[in-house]
Amino acid sequence: MAMGWLSVIWRRIRAIFAWAREEAFISRIYYESMRDNFEGYAWDSGDEKQAKTNALKETMLSELKLEFAKLDPLHGHSATLGQLFKIELALIWVVPEEALRARFWTIEDRFIRVVPTSVAKSYQNSFPAGSPDAVPEKVLRQRARNLLDVIHANYLINLAREKSIKRMMVILFLAASAIAGTVYTQIDSSNEQAQQGLLLIMAAGMAGGMISIIQRLQKATSRDAMVDDGIFELIGLRVGWLSVLMSIGIGGVFALFLYVLSAAHLLDMVLPEFASPQPGSGGDDANLASTLPSTADLAGALPTEDPTASNPDAASVEPANGAPMAATASEPAASVNGSAVQGTENGCHAKDSACDGWLAQVTSALGFKDIGQYYKMVALGFISGFAERFVPDIINKLTKEQAVTGGSAGGATKTP
Repeated sequence: MAMGWLSVIWRRIRAIFAWAREEAFISRIYYESMRDNFEGYAWDSGDEKQAKTNALKETMLSELKLEFAKLDPLHGHSATLGQLFKIELALIWVVPEEALRARFWTIEDRFIRVVPTSVAKSYQNSFPAGSPDAVPEKVLRQRARNLLDVIHANYLINLAREKSIKRMMVILFLAASAIAGTVYTQIDSSNEQAQQGLLLIMAAGMAGGMISIIQRLQKATSRDAMVDDGIFELIGLRVGWLSVLMSIGIGGVFALFLYVLSAAHLLDMVLPEFASPQPGSGGDDANLASTLPSTADLAGALPTEDPTASNPDAASVEPANGAPMAATASEPAASVNGSAVQGTENGCHAKDSACDGWLAQVTSALGFKDIGQYYKMVALGFISGFAERFVPDIINKLTKEQAVTGGSAGGATKTP
């Protein structure tokens, strides 16, 4: 009694999670499509020898029908595609000749729709055009069986390919979760803004690598696995998960290396140069600059009175023992919290409220001009991970540039 209840509970649990069992769902649909293959068959009696053969075929059909019924999902059974394919192939040998000739075109049409175009053309060119009625019975049965063999192999390889891609997607999701958790933990636990900024750049490169891999997997699902060697493709998808993780790591390394190239001003050697606008060359900026007052004009407009006349305490006093004069109240402090202030050049001034923002602090720590430049660096990091040849092409171009410069300067290298 207890075993019966356990069986019922197990079936309910399997029914709840049936949506996640793709192969079981496909097998059930395939099973339902095969139900009518066991009905409506009749054999001619013919002579004594033919009658004996037909009786044997009828017995074999009854056994196949019994085997098929044992796999019925309506009774709680779960058939595999391999079991159903075996029964479908066995049916080819036992169905009456008239029934086989009547349904051969369906097998042939199914074969042409399933296999790649090149395979279908090869099949059509290997047999002379004509009606199946002119083909001997044994040859027709063998042809039908061969076609089903190829169809079944295509089904199984494509199913295995989709499972392998799904497995790869799960690995990518787990890797993305691990990377995001690690970056968040390091940023949250570290007080070094430069380290935090570099971690984000590296994470952007890894994200670019992941998106590139996902796009490749999506393209793989859009084509038939039998276009190339199916088993060879399965080997690559099943065993290649380590190279996928390495590609993600390489994307992060490329992003950091791109930041190093940018900080060393080496990218200026490979990026195109633009000529500075000449005075009077036209354009809105040139016209606007011509209308602005010069520094001399602004200096002439300033008051020339002696500031000590109204404020004697502000007179210059020579410090004793050559000590440096302390900064006046009007001058900015040399440092804030022990770190040198970059001033407005980095978009973060000590008295500016923007310095309170995390991004402004990271931007200043990494030496960027403003937050927008840091965003550009993150975008370039993503590109370096997404396009595998982006950073290697830059390195190759740098190498060629150094070789050309060194050769023209007698072995001297160009100083960036």
